This record gives sequence, structure tokens and C-alpha cells, in this order.
Amino acid sequence: MRRAGWASLGILLAMGTLHGQTVPPAAKPLPPAAKSKVDYTRDIEPLLAKRCQLCHGPQQQMSGLRLDQKEAALKGGASGADILPGNSAGSRLIRLVSGVEAKVMPPMGARLTATEIGLLRAWIDQGALWPVQQTGVSKGSAQGSTQGSTHWAFQKITRPTPPVVRDRAWPRNAIDNFILAKLESQTIKPSPEASKTTLLRRVSLDITGLPPTPQEVDAFLNDNRPDAYERLVDRLLASPHYGEKWARYWLDLARYADSDGYEKDRSRPWAWRYRQWVIEALNRDLPFDEFTTQQLAGDLLPDRNIDTLVATGFNRNTLTNREGGTDPEQFRDEQVLDRAATLGTVWMGLTVGCAQCHNHKYDPISQQEFYQLTAFFNTQEEVNIPAPLPGEIGPYLAARPEYDERRWAMLEEYKIPAAETDWEDKLRYAQQHPTEHDDWIFAYGEFTHSVDSARKVLFTDPAKRSEVQQTAMIDYFLSSCGSLFPKQYCADLKLGELRTKLNALNAKLPPYSFAPVLLENDTPPKTYIHVKGDWREHGPEVQPGTLAVLPPLPAGGKPTRLVLARWLVSPENPLTSRVAVNRIWQELFGRGIVNTSEDFGTQGDRPSHPELLDWLASEFRNPGTDGTLPGSRKIPGTDGTLPGETPGTDITVRAAQKARLGTVTSVPWSLKKMVRLIVTSATYRQRSDIRPELTASDPENTLLARQSRLRLPAELIRDEALYAAGLLDLRIGGKSVKPPQPKGVAELSYAGSVKWEDSSGADRYRRGLYVHFQRTTPYPQLMNFDAPSSNLSCTRRERTDTPLQALNLMNDPVFFEAAQGLAFRVMREGATTGMPSTRGGFRDKLNYAYQVTLGRQPSAHEVERLGKYFDEALHKLADVPQTVAALFPNRIQGVPQTDAAAWVELSRVLLNLDEFITRD
Repeated sequence: MRRAGWASLGILLAMGTLHGQTVPPAAKPLPPAAKSKVDYTRDIEPLLAKRCQLCHGPQQQMSGLRLDQKEAALKGGASGADILPGNSAGSRLIRLVSGVEAKVMPPMGARLTATEIGLLRAWIDQGALWPVQQTGVSKGSAQGSTQGSTHWAFQKITRPTPPVVRDRAWPRNAIDNFILAKLESQTIKPSPEASKTTLLRRVSLDITGLPPTPQEVDAFLNDNRPDAYERLVDRLLASPHYGEKWARYWLDLARYADSDGYEKDRSRPWAWRYRQWVIEALNRDLPFDEFTTQQLAGDLLPDRNIDTLVATGFNRNTLTNREGGTDPEQFRDEQVLDRAATLGTVWMGLTVGCAQCHNHKYDPISQQEFYQLTAFFNTQEEVNIPAPLPGEIGPYLAARPEYDERRWAMLEEYKIPAAETDWEDKLRYAQQHPTEHDDWIFAYGEFTHSVDSARKVLFTDPAKRSEVQQTAMIDYFLSSCGSLFPKQYCADLKLGELRTKLNALNAKLPPYSFAPVLLENDTPPKTYIHVKGDWREHGPEVQPGTLAVLPPLPAGGKPTRLVLARWLVSPENPLTSRVAVNRIWQELFGRGIVNTSEDFGTQGDRPSHPELLDWLASEFRNPGTDGTLPGSRKIPGTDGTLPGETPGTDITVRAAQKARLGTVTSVPWSLKKMVRLIVTSATYRQRSDIRPELTASDPENTLLARQSRLRLPAELIRDEALYAAGLLDLRIGGKSVKPPQPKGVAELSYAGSVKWEDSSGADRYRRGLYVHFQRTTPYPQLMNFDAPSSNLSCTRRERTDTPLQALNLMNDPVFFEAAQGLAFRVMREGATTGMPSTRGGFRDKLNYAYQVTLGRQPSAHEVERLGKYFDEALHKLADVPQTVAALFPNRIQGVPQTDAAAWVELSRVLLNLDEFITRD
């Protein structure tokens, strides 16, 4: 018996288990504890949230262990205390994550690194200290995780003092102090400043989205004034193309598209009016707090006008389902939920939509709080309103009386008013008696999905309808009768003949723009929690409200969208300004200070430079409060002074430059001023060359010891090709256009419902911002280069490299036409004198081609290689006249057509260069 007992004990020891305790292998040492002071909020909270709380958080506590609350974590789980403050080596948590125990945590995914374990050990050895729980935040699992109440993003913004650095000559403004201080702490030097040529191309693309012209290159290279770069930045910020470039980033957030989405995906003829508002608002530098308020609640402002109403088009960018047989209430509800989730993404940087079905698993966002946010948007009504552009009103009003008279006469001639009235009666009857007439109830269903506020309009006395409503009813009747309604009903109306006459009449009417907007509903429905996210199963009713972890709404008064908007940009809100400046930084460096710009919650990345983020956020909403001069740069020397000046004087490079920089960020919430502050920093102006010594220690360039080299966004790649070719139409604003695209794309839509008729004339060459975006069949070139789908808010685009992109640049009709245009431009403008033979002026022409495509001169090696390529192209084309004619069908006097075709081939090479589609 004794031998059996010892054998059993040996088996237990071999299994590594005795009385439920794991016996650790004695040979494996623990990773050492970090030597630095550990901060729970900065170092430990995100580690526990990301690596442990899926199994040991607010939603589930495996083995009884919960790690998002102090009391629960220190109590431990089924095995007793897992954290022993002051004794990391004896803490079971450390032994489990270190692999010392036979059972390793986490059981799935990557193991914790030695650095992460070292932070946990140091935290425990230093007492396992937790921050004091904030008052007024949600507690308990019913309100989501309380872990987030101490999370860095929810803390009040305090303006840090820019750190003192050893190299006082390098910083140009406070941004550089924060960057350099971190570099110096790791004995890393910043990269040298980029060349003037590189800086010009970089800042031009970043601010306006357009490359510099050869004339602009020459002017900047020859401008030797000390503030030449700052003057360049000011000129670019004043360009109307600034609004176009920065509108694209905002429209990604706003999920802008020119069609409804879903199966039918009907076009939205007036969606562009919101895009136009964004461009104009950015160009006039509408302060971001007003930019926010007008989009969320422009209809509720005391001084509302057409402009602020158009701004509410932000919330009309949701998908719209116009399918027959669906419940309108379901998809109205989905739009309301989308608006709340988009608000969380765009202004708070939080994934609030994850609380639609249950409490958020990681962040302090309860399901109740999510539906409190949706209640703000459950009071809105979608309408289209007249929103004429400057210059439209006069001609339109002058022509309207005659137009109305002729149009009404045509409608009377074809007996439309009587037929339309009878049609309305039948729709109302079908709605009230849905089982009696299947064909008419189907027609009613289609009608409700096709006309804004359809049921309300249908049951409004025609005498009390607005002009827009009355026109919408007649237009829908004319467009649908014969296809949706019983055929015999429309057979005798001769609608085809009438439509032809009306189209001709409409073509003569001067343009008059409308805009999709949101207005407050006089009788809003109640808002309920959806049990498990099911819109059909109502839980408790909720009132409009925000997240308990954030400062409360102002006391008193009715909580409206206007109150919500003003709360977002209030001084107490810790998120909005952080989120906004982070995305501006992302646009200019390729990644944000918080890389997960869509998620500032516990599962997102921590800021690489938290003090810099808070300084920028403070500077954005309340500039210059510490008395320092944004943009000032100390002069090299022991005390930072110029020769002959009093030591200790705060002085910029030149007095003139100081006067200009003194107004860098004097306007609260100014996007332009924030862009200017960043692009005039030494950090932004660094070279982007890869530094071998940093590839291992900082492979993603989070320390910013160099600038980032970025592939251009999809729209800018197209713009740059057309710009280099001299084809780009630089008109600002207006309707969306449909440039040529590969055959068969539109046919991929449901039942061929999407009609893509190529735009003609200058509209073919408009900027990519204006390309019609059809959700179900988007423009292929945009999608090949990672444009988002527009179904959801997109905070950062992916950047991929695929073979299809190279094929797109080489063979797409637009890019082939751009190569032809570039060849023609080079032959026409690239010679030093007159129009010499293309062969004789090859070097001059190649220099010019490089200027208009890359903004620089070719190297001797590039001249040699491309010269050889050009000669080979000439040789091959000499025997294929059909190819020559296809490449360059037009003739230029004095230039052999074969030479012109060879230049097309060379131009295709230039437009395919990585450097051409890259911002260095």
C-alpha cells in the first residue's frame, strides 16, 4: 500500500498538480522587473485590458478572477489571491504569465513579452497601486467596465509645459521639444531637414493635394528669404484647393457617398451639396466647434440659415434601404443607430456601437448609455430643401413663372393631376386595407421607400403641402407609373410622350440646387433599449443622455442635439480635441500619435507621445495660454540669442518671421492654424530616408526620428496624373461626375440598376473628390488604391501594395489618356526653343517631364536609362504603324508621329514610378 501511495504521488508530481496547485519547474527564472517607476493608468491598465480582460473582465470572470476592479483583482479567484502587493515573485499572476507554471496565461494568442511581464512585476513590487476611483462614473458590470474610468483618454486635459532639450538649435516650435526630448532619452538624433524640392512637393500635396508647378518649384528654390517656407505654407493654406484636400479626410469620417446603398442603391442627386458645404467651411476655416455644432444641430441653432441646414447633411449620409417588402421602421431605426455610432467614432474616438446588443466588453459604455445617445437622433425627420448656390436664385426665379405655366399645361393636357389624385387615393386606401389589393399595397410599399417622409406627405392635405412635397409626388408618379402600378392604370396616359416633353422643358430651366437635411420632428417617437439589439423587442424607455464616464451634460433644460454638440466641444470634454488633433497629425505623418485613431478606448493603442497629444489638444481649443510663442525657434548658441542681442531674449530666427509666427494659433479651434503649426515644425520637415540603425528599435517610426514616406490616397493619385498631363479641371465644388471606367463595372449592380454614362468635356477631368461614388459598384481606381466603402465611418485608410495597382496605372483609360496628355505637354512645352525634333531635344524634354511629374531634375543615371528605353521604343514602334496611331492619334507639326508615340510610352513609365504616387 505504501509503495502504491508513493507511486500515486509520483504520478501527481509528474503531472505537475497537487491539491489543485501547479508545481512550477524550478529551473525557469522569472523575467526581471522593470527598474523605472510604473504608472497604473499609463502602463498596466492597457496591458490588462488588452491581454487579460476578455476572460477576466466585466463580462466574464473565468476561475472567479476579475482584473478590471481593484477589490476583485486583489481578492483573486478560485485559487486565492493572485496578486501579492510588494511580492511579484510570489504572485501567481506573474508565474502564470511567465510560463513558470504548467498552465500558461493567456491560454490563446501571443505570450506576454519579457517587457510586459517586467512592467507587471514592477507594479506589484511597488505596491500594486490603483488610482482613486473618479466620482460620478458608472460602477459595476451593469454599466460596463469600470476599468475605463481611470483610462488616460477620459482624464481631464491639462496643458503640459514643453520639455527642456539639450539641442536647443533644432526645435522650431513646441512640438519639436516633445519629440526631441523622447529621442534624446534614447540617444537618437533626428534626421536632417529635407531638401527644398522635397519640402515643396511634400507640403503642397499635404495641404492642397496638388503637386507644385515647374514655375512654383523655380520660385521657391530661388526664394532665399529666411521665412520663405512659412510664406509658402501661408499661400497653400489660402488656396481654395486646401478645402478640397482636407474635405476628403472629413468625408471619409462622414461616410459620404452619392447613392443609397443596399440592393437598389439609387443615386442621390443632391448629396454633393453637403460635400460643397464641407469644402467651403474648411476654406473659410470655420472653427471646429462651430463645424461640429452645425453638422449635428444646424437646424436647432437660434440663427439657423440655409448654410447651417445644409451642414446637417452629415447625418443624411447613412445607408437608405428602399426595397419593397421591408419595414420602413426597421431601417429608420438602423439609421438612428448608425448616427449614434458615427458620433462616437468621429468625435469621441470610441466604439460605442459595440454596446448596441449588450454592455461594452472593455470600455465603460453600457447598453443603456448607447441608447441614450441614439435618443438624440430619434427626433429627426429627413427632408430635401431648396439650397441654391450663389448666382442661382435670380435666373431661376425669373424663368420659373413661364416654366410653371408650361409644365402645368402639359400635365393638364395629359390628364396627370386627376390621375395623380386618384393614385394617391388608392395608395391611402391600400395602406388602410392592406389585404384587399396586393398590387396596390406593393405600390404603396415602393412609394414609402422612394419619397422622403412619404407617409406624412401622403396623408397631408394637398393644399397644405410644400412646393417640394407636391413636386416630389407628381415626379414619383410620372417616373413609376407603368412599372410599379397596375399596367392598365397607366396604359392610357401616354407617359413616354409626356416625359420627353418635360425633359426638354426641364433642360431649359436654370439650375437650382437642393440639399438633403435633417429637421426636428414635431412628434418624435419614444426611444427604447433594444433587447439583444433586436429592434422589435423593446426594453426600458430611455431619455437622451451621454456616457457616465465623461463629464455630464449641463443641468436644466431639454437635452437636444444642440446641447449634445455643445457638450462635445465644451472645455470639460476630454475626448473631442484629442481625437481631432490626432487625426490632423495622422494626415501629416501617416499615423496618429494614437495609432488607433478610431479607438481611444482601452483596446486601442496608447499615445506614443501623450504629453504632446495633450499640448496639441489644449493648443487647438485654447491657444497660447501658457504665454509661449507657438512656432518660435531659438537661435543656435549658448543662450539662444542672435549676435549683439541681450542674452535670454526669446527670439525667433528673424524679426519678420517672428511677427508672422506670432499669429500661428491665435484662433480657438482653427484647423488651418493647427495644420500650419505642425507643418512648420522641424519634426515635419525632416527627411524620410530609412535609417538602418532604427529599423530594429523603431520599425514603425513611432519616435519620429524621420518623416514618413506615404503612398498617396486614391483620389490624389488620379489628380496628380491628370495634373501632370495638363488635363485636370480645377473648378471648385459642384455636382459629382462620372469619368470613364472599365466596361462592365456598372452592370455588376443589382438587375443592372446603376446607369453609368461617362461625363463629357471638362467633367471627365475633375478631381477625384468629385467622382460619383456608387456604393454597390464604386469607381474601380478608387477602390484599387484603398478608398473606403462609405458604408461606415472610416478614420484611417489602409495602404496596400498589390499588382492590380500597377496594372491600373498602366492600363486604366484615365491613366492612359493622362500619359498621352503628358507626352503632348512635354513635346509642346519641354523644348528650350521652338519645336526642335523630339530626338534632338530629348534631355530638355526629359527635364521638363521630371519637373511636372516629380518636381525635380533627373539624375545622370536616370537620363541614361530612360534614353535607352526611348531609343528601344522608337525601334519597336517603327514597324507597327497601327500601334503608333493608337498611342498618339493626333499629329504635331514638326514631330514624327513615331517619336510622339515613344514619348507616350515613356510617360506611362513616369506615371508608374513609385516616386510619382508617393509623398516623400
